[in-house]
Amino acid sequence: MQPALRSGPTKRFIHWLLVIASVTPLFKSTLLHANTLWLLPGDLHLRSEIQSLEAVNIISQPINTWPLPLAVTPKLKEHCSQVEKALPISGPSSPKLCAIIKSRLKPSNQWQLSATARTDNPLLTDFGYIPRTETQLSLSNFIASNLGEMNLSIQFLEDPLDEHPTRLDGSFIQASLKNWRLGVGLIDRWWGPGWRNGMILSTNARPVPTIYLTGANEKSSKYWFLNWLGPWQFTQFLGRLESDRTIDSPLLWGLRFNFKPTEHLELGLSRTAIWGGEGRPDNFSTFVDLFLGKDNYSANDPNKANEPGNQLGGIDFQYSRKVFDQTLSFYGEVIGEDEAGGLPSRPVGLFGVHWSWLKADYKLNTLVEYSDSALDFWKDAIFNSAYNHGIYQSGYRYYQRALGASADNDSRQHNLGIWINFSETRQAGLWFSHLTLNRDGIFSNNPVSVTNISLNQYELWQNINWQNIDWTLRLGYLTELPENRLKVGKKSYFSIGMKYLLP
Repeated sequence: MQPALRSGPTKRFIHWLLVIASVTPLFKSTLLHANTLWLLPGDLHLRSEIQSLEAVNIISQPINTWPLPLAVTPKLKEHCSQVEKALPISGPSSPKLCAIIKSRLKPSNQWQLSATARTDNPLLTDFGYIPRTETQLSLSNFIASNLGEMNLSIQFLEDPLDEHPTRLDGSFIQASLKNWRLGVGLIDRWWGPGWRNGMILSTNARPVPTIYLTGANEKSSKYWFLNWLGPWQFTQFLGRLESDRTIDSPLLWGLRFNFKPTEHLELGLSRTAIWGGEGRPDNFSTFVDLFLGKDNYSANDPNKANEPGNQLGGIDFQYSRKVFDQTLSFYGEVIGEDEAGGLPSRPVGLFGVHWSWLKADYKLNTLVEYSDSALDFWKDAIFNSAYNHGIYQSGYRYYQRALGASADNDSRQHNLGIWINFSETRQAGLWFSHLTLNRDGIFSNNPVSVTNISLNQYELWQNINWQNIDWTLRLGYLTELPENRLKVGKKSYFSIGMKYLLP
């Protein structure tokens, strides 16, 4: 068993974070504000409430970059006032989001205890389900103030894939100034409109230790030449990947800008790059070349060995609006592995439709989503290239899991999801997925399946609040078990999770 804190940069980050934790009483001494909520990915129910409110323009800002700095506007406060008073609402009701807003209006210092137990490791993950081992215990404390936000999360895992049983995943500290946040932490990110997959950044892999800057505005810019963009969100980060790679400890850079040029349309532009690392250039001029896209040489180019890094980039969209008593969204994401003419080329892609049926006592959500992680998926697919690189041969992965699509490269996924929000304390649903993994049958670093295989995945799940504890139950079955490197050894699995605020 290797020690949990093996990486030098990670050690320094953890030691620094613990020093910050020692000044927690000073940090929480100011009164909490709910002008902006800092929402992390992982809650399917909460996201569906936010999307329904965005479709009817109660929420006017972009919503497809997580963590989401959600502006609590007067319109949203009025909506929550109606929810709290049990007044009739024409449109979506959002009790869970409103309960979170109310809880942030007053100081609190409660630790949260959470635990997850599964009968097997997870093969695939999605926006609402991100366990990374069979058994996991976590203790965390979130604090928000005039100064910013801080979350200290301590996790204990049994037999994790990366042999790090003790972690601080989910921990961060950030300072706030108006619409901007500057922070450092180990936070999960989900970029794009997908629910079952994020093609460029998802919660499939462990969070990378990063320093980051995030800004957002729920209104259009006051400058005429930027006004057409509408409400916007910007985020940029720089982190370091693990040391046990073909090139040790490379840097991971990410940049995303999403905006709403019209009331119902959201667009997102994303770029990420792996660069630097042991024996590779990581100075400012190298970063400039990478930023300008001067990092794609042909295979027979003598300068191929001097490529600055492995870069991904692309665009996503979502169109949402209310149709009678329903909210309907169409969305898609196209991410290029290469560059041609200054634009991303040879893309992987994702498309889907999500709609919510609003009833008096519940809300029914239905989702159809398709994704393909082979390059040029829409014509003659190119295999063994997505999430791979000739120099950075460990690929676009962190501790063996892809930073993007959970099925890794050369895989096709058809998804159907149905879930019901009965109340803020009870949800239930099912997922059906048809998967074709590693389509050409060559390993090519794909840890999900080292051979070509087709299978179906069925999942039933329920979230309930009982005895002031949030419980999550999930039952799943795979019709075939792929040969994999993720320690997944069973076709059927069951998991139970709980979250409890300590008194």
